[in-house]
Amino acid sequence: MGGYLDTFDGWEAIGWLGQACYFGRFLLQWIASERAKRIVVPEAFWWMSILGSLCATAYALVQHNLFFMAGPCINFFLFVRNLWLSRTGQPLSSRVLAPFALGVLTVAATAVFWSWDFSQPLPWTLVGGCGALLWSIRFPVQWWMAERRSYVTLPPPFFWISFVGSCLLLAYALRTGTPVFIAGMVLGPLLYGRNLALCYRKSAGPS
Repeated sequence: MGGYLDTFDGWEAIGWLGQACYFGRFLLQWIASERAKRIVVPEAFWWMSILGSLCATAYALVQHNLFFMAGPCINFFLFVRNLWLSRTGQPLSSRVLAPFALGVLTVAATAVFWSWDFSQPLPWTLVGGCGALLWSIRFPVQWWMAERRSYVTLPPPFFWISFVGSCLLLAYALRTGTPVFIAGMVLGPLLYGRNLALCYRKSAGPS
């Protein structure tokens, strides 16, 4: 641990700030959902997401860790779009939505493909690659559903993808031993699992 502290610099601080935003947004969202007894997404969630994605992208770039750069880089634009949609309630027209969605998925697939780390043993390459793929598509899935419904929320498919992806990326982060990435993933499965319980409790309740 002393060796890590000896190398701590401004980029490490940016990395920790990004992870703090990522964790804080879901902590805020979870508390708000517990109080409402249903899934709610405060506007602050999207502002924290935007700041977190900028910090995480910068830190992952400096660390040359493309597994953890692909998701934040892509999702930054979706965070901005979700924030705008939550304020205006005006979805993209079907004429614009399909090409835009295709472009997002193409960029996501390309980023994950080029970030595939073949320096790791094959099993860990698969763990990291599959985790990065799920992590990269979870917000595109959420955004697509929000546009179709004209309403910004975090649906059950988002939390299922997040739960599985966070488990895989936590395992990969433990393998690489990077404290910033470990801290960013360690509590994810608990928060996503609890949100899933809220989703299904609402679905099972009286209509």
